[in-house]
Amino acid sequence: MTVPKGSVFWRCSCRDNNKKSLGDECPKLRNKRHGQWFFRIELPPDAEGNRRPRRRGGYATEAESGLSLGPRAARARRGG
Repeated sequence: MTVPKGSVFWRCSCRDNNKKSLGDECPKLRNKRHGQWFFRIELPPDAEGNRRPRRRGGYATEAESGLSLGPRAARARRGG
């Protein structure tokens, strides 16, 4: 079994005129009050070998996001 890898990142939900997400290209992200912290974790593949990435967000601080990532990674290591 592989150890799940996770990361913490900052992004917003702004969209351009075509309704496409700007992601980290948003010019407002330089403002500390704009955006939210997210984490992403790659869970072990399912029975058919498909990837299982998970992303959760809405955290006010990087620390909160990292604290939420920790238990999920531990559960994934145990197979849960």
